[in-house]
Amino acid sequence: MSASRLLVRAVALLFLCNACTTAILTASAAADAPKLAFFDINRSIILSTTGEGAPTSFGWRSRFSSRYDPEPAVSVAVLDFATPSHRTGRTTFEFLTVPYCVDASGDSTACDLSGRILYMLVRFRRHQEANFQAIIWQDAWQTTSTQKALDAFKARLNRTDVVYPSGRGAMRMEDTAACSDLTDECYLSSFATYTRSFKEVDPSQYSGRFLFRLAEKYSLNSPWRVRLQHDLPHDAEAEVDVVLVLSSLPAVNPLNSRWWLEGVGGRFALIAVGVFIAFGFLACTREVAALLARQRTTGGAAAAAPALFSDDDNEGHFAFLQRVAKVAADGVQKFADYAMAKVRPLNCYAACLTPWRRWWDQRRRLPTSEEGRAETEHEITVVNASAFTEEEETGPICRICRCREPFDDLFAPCACNGSSKYVHHHCLEQWREMTTNPEHRRVCAECKTPYTLVRVTVPQNADLITGSPIIEPALRHYVATALSIVLTVFFAVGGAYGLKSVFFVTTGFDSNIDWSFTQSYHWVMTAYFLLALALNLNIMSPFVKDMESAQLQLLFVLLSLVLLEVPISYSVSAALGLFFDRFFTWEISYGLGLVSVALIYVMDVFTNYFELLDSFAEEREVVAPRASTEEAQPPA
Repeated sequence: MSASRLLVRAVALLFLCNACTTAILTASAAADAPKLAFFDINRSIILSTTGEGAPTSFGWRSRFSSRYDPEPAVSVAVLDFATPSHRTGRTTFEFLTVPYCVDASGDSTACDLSGRILYMLVRFRRHQEANFQAIIWQDAWQTTSTQKALDAFKARLNRTDVVYPSGRGAMRMEDTAACSDLTDECYLSSFATYTRSFKEVDPSQYSGRFLFRLAEKYSLNSPWRVRLQHDLPHDAEAEVDVVLVLSSLPAVNPLNSRWWLEGVGGRFALIAVGVFIAFGFLACTREVAALLARQRTTGGAAAAAPALFSDDDNEGHFAFLQRVAKVAADGVQKFADYAMAKVRPLNCYAACLTPWRRWWDQRRRLPTSEEGRAETEHEITVVNASAFTEEEETGPICRICRCREPFDDLFAPCACNGSSKYVHHHCLEQWREMTTNPEHRRVCAECKTPYTLVRVTVPQNADLITGSPIIEPALRHYVATALSIVLTVFFAVGGAYGLKSVFFVTTGFDSNIDWSFTQSYHWVMTAYFLLALALNLNIMSPFVKDMESAQLQLLFVLLSLVLLEVPISYSVSAALGLFFDRFFTWEISYGLGLVSVALIYVMDVFTNYFELLDSFAEEREVVAPRASTEEAQPPA
């Protein structure tokens, strides 16, 4: 038998085994899938059971399921509340969520929900969520009332093959949800938002929701109690949906959004990716500034050296991609050297890692004397060549203000040469008006060359129209102030729209973003934009100081509004999800990122990071080993 036929048969056999295993597991899961029932304790009625109800809509971009995970088991219980005319105060309703399995053998070992996540969604209509409060709790041991409710549930189910999973909670757990003030998640999800997505409700049918996530803290193998309280006004009615969504834990899959939100590894990965993007952007900004400072002519001033990039003329065609690869490779190497410099003094490094240390030292050995001499000669040649190039390419500069802009206003009025050759028209005229030597108004003060004077029309000062030196300057001042306020408002409103455009792209082209400026949260985002701009101007100042163009500096500051606050907001949301076991959606909480960046800035992390990058570009003179080992021996 040939090898190709053997390979084909092996692949076919594996395919058949995989198909049979999948079919068996699917049938077993369908037959023995654990269920959750929502039971009314007061009326002894089973309101809903997972997997037995009609499909329900969760609006746009629900996090309950994805195409990479199996469809979750869903149940919907519709509760009707009515308040008579004579009743006042708060009304309470008690419910019980019961996990169970159907097994003819009565064996409860196969009934296990430990690998699942349960979401309990309470949906409201007509903005009545402010009148409700929901409390869920689970006791470590079943109380007498809970046991009675379980017996009543089993009697109502009227089946003999019902078993309850074996398990209980470790301690009493309790969560509360309301929608009455700014601290409530329901309130924030309804009003402090720029989009109608990510809420797991259809906004055309529902006005708000409570969301509970029961995972690590709760034991799904034990029942838990639900209490709904309301203070509806008299003669009022309300219809509330209680939705149970039983979903499996997401597998490790970077393409699955639920893995980033629900998985522990996904949350750690989200933290790492957010921090990497933010600080990687700062490193790239510093590199761009250093490269621009080295490439432009600076009139003899020392240009900033790139920290992670080494100049090389043999870059070929794809120069940009090659430079990016070099920056990444050199950055990893520099950070590895920095980490090794910190680890080297430790005792465990010397005692436990001797072979690996010897290998590392050989790879990172210092240059010999000949190598050092050749490298020094090469550096001197490069420095001389660059200095000669800068001397040749030095552009004209004003000898009074020492600036090049505006370039069109520069001219040579006399026979001076070098850095005193050019001057701005307005600088020279202002100096001629201010000088106390009448001769310097007609001849150059340095070379004594007479100026070529021509007569031109100079407009009269506008203050002389009214004859008052106070009224018109004051009027111009107030007009300029009003214009600056109007332009600031337009700039801020445009900044809010800019943030929304970034959110539109970052969240995967969310089509439900509210673009109206009449929305209250739009002006909150306007305040976010102004605060972030003021903060990032201070953060980015050392990173962009070597850029000569003010427009380029402003461009990187505006980019930092996206590449600093947005990744940090994702990282902080993932960290909070790890510590507090809370459910965070993909909606960008820009305020959280802004506060986090401000705290990082106060702790001088950005300043220390810039100094660290600068240290990578600094070179110090060190003693290298001699070329010959015999010469290095001390005299006897």
